[in-house]
Amino acid sequence: MRSYAGGRQTGESEPTVGATTDAMRREIAAFLDDSTNASVSSWQGQKVPLWIAGVLVGIGLLILGLSTLALFKGPTDWIYAMTGRLAAAADAGRRSRGR
Repeated sequence: MRSYAGGRQTGESEPTVGATTDAMRREIAAFLDDSTNASVSSWQGQKVPLWIAGVLVGIGLLILGLSTLALFKGPTDWIYAMTGRLAAAADAGRRSRGR
């Protein structure tokens, strides 16, 4: 079922979390019919913006972890040693292929 509210199309085809649009509409209509309760509370969010926020939080946690790791000499030296070994192996591979 689709409806148009304020010029924007709403409906069940949108990937949402929380209350559906129809459930919110029924809750508000019931409140307007019999407003014995002092308020109506419901929420709805779309999944894609939540996924984007989750990815950004994940990147932030990764940066925080790497920044914390960089404060200590032991892990930093290990990372530089591993990077040097990988670079040497890549150079050896290029030389063996004749590049």
